[in-house]
This record gives sequence, C-alpha cells and structure tokens, in this order.
Amino acid sequence: MKHILLRWASVTWYFGIKNFFRCFPFFMKTKYEWGRMVIKDKRMNKPQKENKSLKSVLETTEVDSLVEAAEIIEYDFSQNTSIKALTMVEGKEGIKIPQKPRETVDREDYKNEERKAFNQWKLNMNALLNNKGSITPYERNINVWRQLWFTVEQNDLIVQIVDARNPLLFYTEDIVKIAPTKKHYLLLNKSDLLTDKQKSMWSEYFTEKRIEHFFYSAVEDRSDELLRVWDSLLKDGVKKIGMIGYPNVGKSSTINSLFKKQVVKTSIVPGKTKNVQTLQLDSMVICDCPGLVFPTFVAEKQDLLLNGILSLDHTRDIKDCIKLIVERIGIRKLCYLTKIIEFVNDSRRTIEENYLYYLKKATGCAEEGKLIKMVIKEYIKGTIKYVHPVPGNDPFSFNEHNHTVPDNYIIDSEVNYDWYKNEKKEQKKEEESKKTKEELLYTKKHYLKKGLERVFKTKR
Repeated sequence: MKHILLRWASVTWYFGIKNFFRCFPFFMKTKYEWGRMVIKDKRMNKPQKENKSLKSVLETTEVDSLVEAAEIIEYDFSQNTSIKALTMVEGKEGIKIPQKPRETVDREDYKNEERKAFNQWKLNMNALLNNKGSITPYERNINVWRQLWFTVEQNDLIVQIVDARNPLLFYTEDIVKIAPTKKHYLLLNKSDLLTDKQKSMWSEYFTEKRIEHFFYSAVEDRSDELLRVWDSLLKDGVKKIGMIGYPNVGKSSTINSLFKKQVVKTSIVPGKTKNVQTLQLDSMVICDCPGLVFPTFVAEKQDLLLNGILSLDHTRDIKDCIKLIVERIGIRKLCYLTKIIEFVNDSRRTIEENYLYYLKKATGCAEEGKLIKMVIKEYIKGTIKYVHPVPGNDPFSFNEHNHTVPDNYIIDSEVNYDWYKNEKKEQKKEEESKKTKEELLYTKKHYLKKGLERVFKTKR
C-alpha cells in the first residue's frame, strides 16, 4: 500500500509540473523565442484606448523602431522567418516634417494610415541618419505633431517664432511647403539680446530671401506695432493667427506681451505648453501651439542644450557645453562675466577644466555639475551673450561688442608650464634633504654603525 501511494504521488507531481509549464509557456522559451514573443505582444496587444499623451518623446529604443518598421510592411513576428525585409525601407532626400494624410477613408482606417505614414517618416529619418551621420534628437510622439497639423490647418497666418540669437537653427522652411496657401511670417524673438548692427545684418539676409520678418522682444513694448502689421496681412473678419516653433523660444511670453497681461504660463524649462490654446484678442484669434523639436543636421546635441531646446535637468554629459561656451565667448570675457579674479591656464588640464577649477575657487562651490548648469542657464537667459553670425561672417567680429570688458581686467590665457619648474624645484629639495639626512649623524652610535670615527667635544 505504501509503494502504491508513493507512485501515485510521483505521477501526480509530474503531471502537475507539466500542466504548470503549459499554463506558463514562457518558462520553456529560448532566448530567441522569448524576444519574438515580447515584440509580438508589444505589437498585437494594443490598449483599448489610444494613448493620447502629449509628453515629448525625443529618443526611442531599438525595439520601438523595429515595431514601427513592422507596422509599415505588415510583418508578422509570430512567424519564425528572417527579418531582413525590415531594412528595405529607404529614406527620401532632405529633411522633411511629417505630413497629415488626406481624409479619404473612414475614421478607424484613417488612424491606421496616419500612424503608418508617421512611422514611415521616422524610418526615413533613420535612413538619413545612416547616410549622413549624426542627426539631432527630434519629436517622435505623433500626438504632438497632431497639434502642429491642427494649428496649420485652422489658421490663416502661420507665425514661426524663433530665437533671434540663432534664427537659422529654429526656422523651418518645410512649414511653408506643407501649407503653400497660407500666409507665413517670421518673428525673431528675444531681439533685445542683439545689437543694432546684428539686427541690421540679419534683416538684410531675410529680405534677400524674401521672408517677411519682425524683430520682437517681450522686454521692449512693440506689441501694438506688431498687431498692426498682422492686421494688414489678413482680410476683414475673424483673423486667425497660429504661433509655432521650438520649445523655449518665447511663444508664451510673446502672447502675454500682446495681451499685456499673463494669459498663458511661462517657464525657462522647455515644453511648458502641453496643448493647443486659442485666445481671443479683439478681432484676432491667437492659437498657441506646443513647442516641438524639428529634425535637423545643423546642430549638435550640445547646441540644442545651449539654445534651450532640450531640458538641462533631464540630460547627461553636459560638460562639453562648457567647452563650446569657452570657444564662443572667449576665456577673458567669460571669466569677467562669471567674476573670476584669478586664472592660470595650466598645461596639465584643458582650458575649460582650468576655467571650472578657478570658478570653484571664486564661488566656493565644490559641486562641478551645479556650476556647469549655472553657466549654461546664464547662457540660455542671455546674461552671457552670443549671437550666431549671418552666413559668411566671422563669429568673433560679429560678437565683438556683445560685452565690454575693462582694460584693467587682465588674465593670462597663455598655456602655463610653471608647475613643471616648481615640480623640479621640489624634487631637487627632496633629494638634498635625503642627502643631508644620510650625512648628518648626530650620535656616536650612528658613526660606529657606519664604521666611522668622530671626535665629540666634551662639555667643560
């Protein structure tokens, strides 16, 4: 009886374990099968409601890119076949912004076509990345781009707001291409950070390009003049004006200055505006579109940080920004603006490392990351001024009169090798001290150990 019970228990245990693995098959999957199952689950098990989050997405994982490609060519990951077909998508030449597909199908099919076209556009960007090298981070959330499409469709005048310190980075020509029937206007914001000569040179440049433009600043009250210009460009009736641009170029601040009161929230942190906002101003309807990052090959990631496009608090490796600031401003001006009295360009370190070393001494703050963020924020605000030159002009001569440094403020920016001389002196002193220690033996005992003789004077 005992043997029968043991046999029954072992059989029950075996079939119990077998059924357990049948219920939870992922315990029996190989690494390859498990990967296919994860991708299939991500693609097939879509939520019941579409994700309408407006959180900016500038970077994605390799799995996301794979799923996007699969949705375009309708590839089934459940089949154990090669995925080489995913590399067959080729990108178009040039930088393009995603276009909204035409509404020729019903609502559900339209959403699928819209997402498919958007994923195709992202793959085109990846193809450009492979062909031309590095591409800056750009907006990958389709819900943010829908805000742009709505703004372009619903308004009569499309105003691109750019930072006047670097207008070519922020200006997007493709906006004009996707809406050729609309009127377009360029607003160069934060123009109080430019000199009159710099404004004049940039104005000549845009006039040659036949781009209607206006230099504006929320600090300088020119709102009435700007509204008169817009009023003359539009027909009678309700005049709809859409304002678009990158994050942190000052769209919300411009709108507040037009209304002469705070009607929208502002922040130095990019991406404060999350949804399209429509505001009535006399006979005009102002439409404020959330800022989004357009793809471009012009700037490096550090340049996007220094222009306030990417959030400083959510980005790593920001030390290279200091190198760029030192190159643009010059070490003498930068030391003066950040109140550094003493500076030595030690040859053992780079000039930006020496700058941070003496900035620590001047401020009394030992946290290097905190000091780097402080300098970058001063650069973004415009306390440390730098204006990108008109194409064909020298950057140093173009920014010569941004800051005035007194003649009596002198620092030595030449590479200094004094540490080497001092090190040699210290080594010589150490050698001499060792030599004297060996020669000077003060007791008879030491002399006897060395086999030496010495006549000691006796006290009288």
